[in-house]
Amino acid sequence: MPVKQQDIRFAGHAIEVRLCSEDAAQDFMPQSGRMARWQAPDGIRVEHALQSGSEIPPFYDSMIAKVISHGATREEARGRLIVGLEQLTAFGVTTNQAFLMSCLRHPGFARGEATTAFIGAHRDELLAPRRTRRSARRWQACCSTSQIRARRHGGAAGACRQRFRFLRKSRSPARRANSKLRESGMVGTPSPPTAGRTSSKLISSILTRSASVTTA
Repeated sequence: MPVKQQDIRFAGHAIEVRLCSEDAAQDFMPQSGRMARWQAPDGIRVEHALQSGSEIPPFYDSMIAKVISHGATREEARGRLIVGLEQLTAFGVTTNQAFLMSCLRHPGFARGEATTAFIGAHRDELLAPRRTRRSARRWQACCSTSQIRARRHGGAAGACRQRFRFLRKSRSPARRANSKLRESGMVGTPSPPTAGRTSSKLISSILTRSASVTTA
């Protein structure tokens, strides 16, 4: 080998998380279906073999991607990984994306106190739905886009607002949109991203399709 062991030096800190097609709220039950929208983030390493439209079968291990960040310090690597997971889009199949972010944001993890008992000790905190103004703005923007397109093509602009009543009925943002996707018939076992870059164009098409099916 061209490099000897004594020449290798530690430089910085790296953290890896494993994105899995699992429902953390249901004891990490494996999920399958079609990945309607997939977009890996920039700036960090993501090892995967996915693209929009990929099928996640129920026959294999549930891990679908390794997400890895690096920084000069552990805290820098942790921050970069949180941002990377926020920007990752996995739309169509339920994943542990939000759960991973909850773990990384937890004060105990940030202090380096996490042990093998970490998840069991903080389960309720880690699985609590995260509601943010950013998420609300994202859904409002998607709804507005759908209404504009409906008016442009002579459709019912109020249909989008009508279809968005489901947002007030379920406590989990992922499950709220999950039910609408099932109604639209686009994917078999879907779930929207709980964080990250959401394609307003995709959601608009789903909402428009749902509205057209309702009024047909």
